[in-house]
Amino acid sequence: MDWDRQTIKEWDELGFYYEYDKNLKQWRFFGSKNGLNNFVKLIEKYTEEPSNNGNSEHIHIGPYNYLKIMTWNEPLISENSIAGTLKDLIRLKNIILDKLVVVKVGQIFKIGNEYSINDTPYMLFVVMKDEFLPSTIEF
Repeated sequence: MDWDRQTIKEWDELGFYYEYDKNLKQWRFFGSKNGLNNFVKLIEKYTEEPSNNGNSEHIHIGPYNYLKIMTWNEPLISENSIAGTLKDLIRLKNIILDKLVVVKVGQIFKIGNEYSINDTPYMLFVVMKDEFLPSTIEF
């Protein structure tokens, strides 16, 4: 199996690209509005599964699986996961959706204290053009 091609395929099927910047303490998400909406759908699917109600339940996201959506007793953004109760995660899903409705291509929005009041990393969303393929991201 060609792992590079498989990884490219998985990023493009995911619809968005993410990475964690330890220096800036931020998760960065890159995608078109539709691609970023896939992240919202992953959160929604996670919260709809009753077996995810217990603390530390989680799913891994993306080809490298280093981002987790996780159940926890409070809203939390960490360098390993985006966590909260299922109710908290539904609130996060709605925060992202509200911002996606008004944001335009080329704009950025972030989510931090409005989700987790702790001094934690935040999430930065970069809205790319509709034709954006996550596997083409270059820094």
